[in-house]
Amino acid sequence: MAVTFCELFLEFLRRNAMVSVVILAVMLARLLLKKLPKKYAYALWGVVGLRMIFRFDIPSLFSIFNIFVHAGNDGVLSESDRMMPAYAVLDNIVDAGQAVWEVPDAVPASASEAAANALTSLTMLQKVMIAVGILWIIGMFVLFVCGVVSYIRCKRRTRFAVKRTGNIWECDDLPSPFVLGLWNPQIYIPFHMSQGEYEYIIAHENYHIKRKDMVIKPLAFMLLAVYWINPLVWLAYVYMVRDMEIYERF
Repeated sequence: MAVTFCELFLEFLRRNAMVSVVILAVMLARLLLKKLPKKYAYALWGVVGLRMIFRFDIPSLFSIFNIFVHAGNDGVLSESDRMMPAYAVLDNIVDAGQAVWEVPDAVPASASEAAANALTSLTMLQKVMIAVGILWIIGMFVLFVCGVVSYIRCKRRTRFAVKRTGNIWECDDLPSPFVLGLWNPQIYIPFHMSQGEYEYIIAHENYHIKRKDMVIKPLAFMLLAVYWINPLVWLAYVYMVRDMEIYERF
């Protein structure tokens, strides 16, 4: 079981590596598109989200996901090597090191002896991987709990909200306006806003509703909770939220 856990965690790290490549590509694309409307930069983060959920690759000679590996003795790459996508390279690395994860066969006399033999036969690398994997699971659990607590706090703040009109509510205990609800989103704003500020805030929040940001942001946070061990995912989440909050009138 310990070896299986190591292999699963190694596969997760391999997916993290590919997600990192996509994040870096999107960061570069954002710089190239900085003169275009920000909605295009925001849409690029959807590629990162899809890559975090699904495993897909684009094996193209001109794709950023292709890397050049396996140079021959003469230092020249073969045509097939040039076309090898990054995930295939990572697969080869894992396959080459598969023996590291294998535990020698044994014929224990009992279940307790089997467990003891399995534990003692683990390599130092496997033990480190198990420790890091457990830390990853704990961190994921903590972030999910924080997300639930944050939602509960927002819900409590709206207990005494007063309906202004339609799906717009006013409430005292609000640090800033926000949208709450997935299927029937409601806009919550502080009391005593000026007319100009009110019109801008309502337009901004309705823009979030139109783009389904109240669905996208929780989903992005869930992916962050799963991939929290990757620093680039935190960076991507911060920039995605920034791009999400930019309201543009067209």
